[in-house]
Amino acid sequence: MVQPSLGAIVSSALLGSISGFGPASSEPPVANLTDIGQYRAVQISESISGFALPRHVDAWLGVEYALQPVGDRRFKPVEEPPERFDGIQEASSFGPICTQDKTYPYADEQAESCLNFNVYRPAGIPMTEKLPTLVWIHGGAFSLYSGRTMDGGSFVASSEQPLVVISFNYRLNSLGFLPSGLFERLGLLNLGLRDQHFFLEFLQTHLHSFGGDPDQITLGGLSAGSHSAAFEYFHNYGDDEGAPLFARVLLQSGAITARAFPDIEYPRYESDFRELMRHIGCSTEDSDEEQIDCLRSAPISEIEAISSKLYAEAESNLNWPWQPVLGGPRLERPGSQCYRDGNFHHLPIITTHTSDEGKYYTPGHLETNDDFIRFWQNLSPNLNVTDLAILNELYPDPAAHPDSIWAQSPNSTQYNRVSGSWSDMAYICPSRETASRTSSKGVPTWRLRFNTPGHPLEAYSWKGIPHASDAVYIWNEPNVPFPETARMYHAYMASFVAAGDPNKFRVEGSPEWLQYKATDRIENGCPKQLLVNPGNLRTECDNARVRQFIYRHAGTDASDEYNAVHAPSLISRTLDEQQQLGQLDQSTAPEDWKKSAPQSPATNSAQGKMPLSRIINLHDFEASAKRSFSKKSWAYVNSASNDNITKDGNIDMLKRIWFRPAVMRNVETVKTATSVFGCKLDIPVYISAVGTVRAAGPEGELAFAKGAASSGIIHCISTSASYPHDEILEATPQRAWFQLYVNKDRRKTEELLRQLQDSGKVKALFVTVDLPVVSKREDDERADQGPIDGLGVPDGKGAGLARQSAQFIDPQLSWGDIPWIRKFTDLPIIVKGIQRWEDAQLAIQYGCEGIVVSNHGGRAADTAQPAIVSLLELHKNLPEAFDKLTVLIDGGFRRGSDVVKAICLGASAVGLGRSFTYSVNYGADGVVHATNLLREEIETAMRLCGITDLIADASPRYLNTKPVDGYVADLLVRLGLATFAVCSFYVPNLQCANYDKFLGRPGDVGKLAAVAGVQHALVFAVARPMPPTISESYRFPSFFCYMSIQPTSKRCIVTSQIQHAKLQVLAHTLNLKRGSRAHQAVDNFNGRPTNLLCQSSADPS
Repeated sequence: MVQPSLGAIVSSALLGSISGFGPASSEPPVANLTDIGQYRAVQISESISGFALPRHVDAWLGVEYALQPVGDRRFKPVEEPPERFDGIQEASSFGPICTQDKTYPYADEQAESCLNFNVYRPAGIPMTEKLPTLVWIHGGAFSLYSGRTMDGGSFVASSEQPLVVISFNYRLNSLGFLPSGLFERLGLLNLGLRDQHFFLEFLQTHLHSFGGDPDQITLGGLSAGSHSAAFEYFHNYGDDEGAPLFARVLLQSGAITARAFPDIEYPRYESDFRELMRHIGCSTEDSDEEQIDCLRSAPISEIEAISSKLYAEAESNLNWPWQPVLGGPRLERPGSQCYRDGNFHHLPIITTHTSDEGKYYTPGHLETNDDFIRFWQNLSPNLNVTDLAILNELYPDPAAHPDSIWAQSPNSTQYNRVSGSWSDMAYICPSRETASRTSSKGVPTWRLRFNTPGHPLEAYSWKGIPHASDAVYIWNEPNVPFPETARMYHAYMASFVAAGDPNKFRVEGSPEWLQYKATDRIENGCPKQLLVNPGNLRTECDNARVRQFIYRHAGTDASDEYNAVHAPSLISRTLDEQQQLGQLDQSTAPEDWKKSAPQSPATNSAQGKMPLSRIINLHDFEASAKRSFSKKSWAYVNSASNDNITKDGNIDMLKRIWFRPAVMRNVETVKTATSVFGCKLDIPVYISAVGTVRAAGPEGELAFAKGAASSGIIHCISTSASYPHDEILEATPQRAWFQLYVNKDRRKTEELLRQLQDSGKVKALFVTVDLPVVSKREDDERADQGPIDGLGVPDGKGAGLARQSAQFIDPQLSWGDIPWIRKFTDLPIIVKGIQRWEDAQLAIQYGCEGIVVSNHGGRAADTAQPAIVSLLELHKNLPEAFDKLTVLIDGGFRRGSDVVKAICLGASAVGLGRSFTYSVNYGADGVVHATNLLREEIETAMRLCGITDLIADASPRYLNTKPVDGYVADLLVRLGLATFAVCSFYVPNLQCANYDKFLGRPGDVGKLAAVAGVQHALVFAVARPMPPTISESYRFPSFFCYMSIQPTSKRCIVTSQIQHAKLQVLAHTLNLKRGSRAHQAVDNFNGRPTNLLCQSSADPS
């Protein structure tokens, strides 16, 4: 896609108007188009840049090929040729170009009635001689430029073999590409691509009238035009199957997978559509018919203005609007699928690229590795942790690696690195993939790297050889720095057009352009391509970028390096059978090859991994992992936020809670089974969601799936799993839970939710809410001794990378999104990451089925309170949560006795993450062994405490939480007061305050008094915590209010709790009857707004 900066630079050469037509040496020919009319050519003798052509050319300019899309035909597919006319029309000047940004050339020649074409043919060749024809699709990001950008006259005049060149216009920007739900419903997507296809069909009927051969069409294009030609080439399905409208294709810097063409669900498409509609005064709330009528009647100047504005705003982010839509007409299947399925016309092909494709586009101000990762996250929000890790490895940070090939940028530190990686993604790799796929099917294929500066790029040498540098070379433009290179380059292309072989009519003395053969990478070292250097064309190996990250392992066993990053299924899923050569006979490998193999956790047993039989508790799994994991893998799994205070606190607080064992309870048989979200568990334990489990062992999440099923528990699959979700579910016999990170691109989350719903195996959805960004993990950052064994991070900035990878997580997630999630799933919704009772209350209000009390294992906010403290807070301030929600907990659990404590405090099940991850060091067997150890410890703790049925009998009476009770936030926090306010006031009619109106107005005691009709108030403070042993049921407040009624003075006193008093003592002292209104007020004062009433009667209630 040609950008504005390029257009400005080459405007005189590319976009200048034809001037000085030479006198005709003979009568210009007339083309008679059946059922349309006759057009007289004009003879030209100069290029569009004003240089004399080597021979005269007949040209038909501005010929219409369809009824113009104006009026009621605006935003409709073209379906009919032009209306018939009598006489002869002069085709001596260009027609209008399609409506686009007015700041570009020919602003006064733009129109909606722009569907016209130009034909160039060598003068003096009889019209009866049907010549091979190049049909050229112009570039411009599907938003700019016209058929005039191809100097067809120069191409024809410079060719030693007679041929025809045709260029044409198609609808651009929003008029040709307006992705929206409306256009999808009305069947109006990809109108510009449909214009192109209509024109190719038109030529099958009428090309012979211009002396061209419909059976010898070469379809070519530059940039967006090249993408378009690739869409046609790879559309060998549907009505096009086996019926191409061309004989060969020439892709100049483009491919079917170049850049990215999302489907209709891409969020910016709908936002752009709404912005356009708002600007032109159309309502998206109207019916489809009303909306399209409004669009068709809107002033074209307003449509152009908003289209150009939105394009300009997106340009710096390389995130253009007005693009072809995947799934729409002419692009029904993804390019990658067409590659795999072989859905392309097996016709000769040339594919080219420049050395520095991206240097006209990418920003020149990025300085840090985080800037680099952020650029890619903004450009491609769906890149996951593994994707970014691979990207970081393939393109080493020049700031951390001075020897990186991306060092020595001319401006910002990251410029060469960013432009190199984007060049590969957008053009170079798609070109290589195209050549590999076509050549592997036996299709004659030629590939070329253009490494010669264009005109006048001497002033921009720091930008290398950017996109479209070869634009003018292809037609042998004389006004270039290296005219001889242009002559040879053009000759190859003209020979391909004339004979289907770039070598047949190449310039004498120029090298043979060898066919590209993907198999050469295995058999002969590398495929061959043509290198176009200034004045020096030669053959080179196509190994750019390959050498640095594949060839560095040449002669060594790279299995671990590969397997650490990729799921084993990647090969079988993406490579054709003929590309899978079979198993390697390692007996034939030299000894140094075996010795050079890097070691992963799976191969490190001799360096400290304990035998599984010696593992007798979960701490042993951790110790074994520390001794056998690579340092980077250990840091990745073990690390937590900042100073690890919360991580350590999770473990420490569990140790401070004491058991109060009951004896002589007949514990010969104990029961541990439970059911959570319809899933039966042998013990109340589940495997918490963990990302990238392959860091711990090659089985990764598959070990979780198999081990959980074998041992009677359940595992929770992470959004960031290292294996594809479908593979994990395939390894899951019956049931699993799923942990969800909501993506910024909500359509991805919606699709994922549908897949989970349809799987039939996912039984609950855990929406993670405590990690809108990934925290700083310093231990991980310090571990720079090689890549994570499941992540591939090379530069010691694992947490830095993790922080950037979290950009795909939507930080705008709010409670209001729960109904949105409900639209796409019937699964129970569990909010994971609750750390305060107020959020648990919101979970109840929004109808969630459960919560997980969790601080992400200390990986979220450091110094966040330990998870068990949050559970105690829930008891004190929102006890009804345990009746209205299924409450789970994770964080710091290492012993079966820890699990028993959590169940006694009301949790339905306990999740363990790190410990089970360490057990993956031993595969599924390790997971089973870890579960069995927990089971044994749980049953032992139950027997020693006198608990026979864990779920039915466990309660706080088996615990002493006094050592941690002081850490628990209570109702003082809830009211927002530093102390509990005690009010003494007179109340008319003996009726006390309305707490409904007081709660939620922290500290506003005056409001309390006002609501109660208080005549005067006295405020003083007394507040002390109450121990958890106050009641048989801990589901009461940590302090209580009681009322002393003095009927004679009509005084109602609300005062604080008494330290160490028990509820029974309070009730007895106050003479409160069980079930009385005052007693209910005491019970319900915990967390629930209620009317606290006093009555003037002898009954204290």
